[in-house]
Amino acid sequence: MRKLFIFIIFYFSVLGGYAQYREATFTLKIKHSPPQLLKLYVYRNGNPKLLDSVAFKGAEEEVYSKKISIEGDEEKLNLRFSKRGMAVIPVLQTGDNLVILADQTDEKHTEYKFSGSLRTQELYDYLFSTNELSRQYNKFQDRYLDSKMAGRADTDRLLVSRDSVRKLRATNSRNRGLNTWSASVLQMALLGTEFGDYSYTPTEMSVFLNRFKDDAYTIKAIQWQIDHHNVKGRGVTFNSNNGIDLNARLPDFQLPNRYDTIIKLSDLKGKYVLVDFWASWCAPCRIESPYLLEASRRFKNANFVILSVSIDVNKQFWEKAIDEDGTRDFIHVRDEKGWKSDIVKQFKITGIPTNFLLSPDGTVVAEDMRGKEMVVRLNDILKMK
Repeated sequence: MRKLFIFIIFYFSVLGGYAQYREATFTLKIKHSPPQLLKLYVYRNGNPKLLDSVAFKGAEEEVYSKKISIEGDEEKLNLRFSKRGMAVIPVLQTGDNLVILADQTDEKHTEYKFSGSLRTQELYDYLFSTNELSRQYNKFQDRYLDSKMAGRADTDRLLVSRDSVRKLRATNSRNRGLNTWSASVLQMALLGTEFGDYSYTPTEMSVFLNRFKDDAYTIKAIQWQIDHHNVKGRGVTFNSNNGIDLNARLPDFQLPNRYDTIIKLSDLKGKYVLVDFWASWCAPCRIESPYLLEASRRFKNANFVILSVSIDVNKQFWEKAIDEDGTRDFIHVRDEKGWKSDIVKQFKITGIPTNFLLSPDGTVVAEDMRGKEMVVRLNDILKMK
């Protein structure tokens, strides 16, 4: 009996030690935070789950620490501040003692430093390198498009410079994906490799499927990439966010504007119409607003209008975004059903922003145009009429 009792004590001690071992410690040391709320989420199977929340009082320096249970190889967290600072995505493994130093002295920029977690450091090394290359790419892209529209002699040189940075950015993402054992880094790298010449081969995708075979969510992300993107050697092309082909006609629809007047798409026939799907909560959509404003101003005498179709459920947020972005002169309508909208289903829209350019006869002549390149593309099309 005594031996059995000793065995039971030993058995539960081992279990307790193992359970304790499947943990990591997360500590946030924050300086000059305004009074604000921090919410801590964990992502499991792609879904956020609220773990904790803490109120910072606005002291010169405050500290928050929490033990995190680790399920699987790694645990991805998400820190969201209510007032200042971008969301932070630490990645923890068993035994990590992650310390994040955050300085919010600058109201527009939070400086972060990480220690005690190799996976977090790996992820942010990748993100920082990608962001720097993206800044260089955007600089050359803007200069190239300005030069192209002005017909200057340096257009070809700027195009070569832009494409060389694009190659560096895509190659950086590709190599990070090939060399990582972190599911979080791979998921970012899959998005960053772009398509065509820089995409992964079927053999490389098979390596990923084997490497992360115990992670159902990552397997799903890899399989989606195989099914939807151009995997080198397969001859499969990327599917855009919508199911409408060029030269097709958009189905007619009608929606209320800000003043509850019904607007029909067919009412605009005879004009070039940019049908732009967006929402107030969609950050990439809001980033497009300055370019849409430039297009509206530049082509206002070219028989061109913007039909802005929001899938905001909340009317107040929709109207506030219109006022904040200064797009009151667009033709604004809203479908209060959001993603459950019949229009979203009819057009097979799976992501926003999404847009279609209709010719005066109602056929689709371009789609999914972005940024300054959209303005250049519109300039080319509208000069052809």
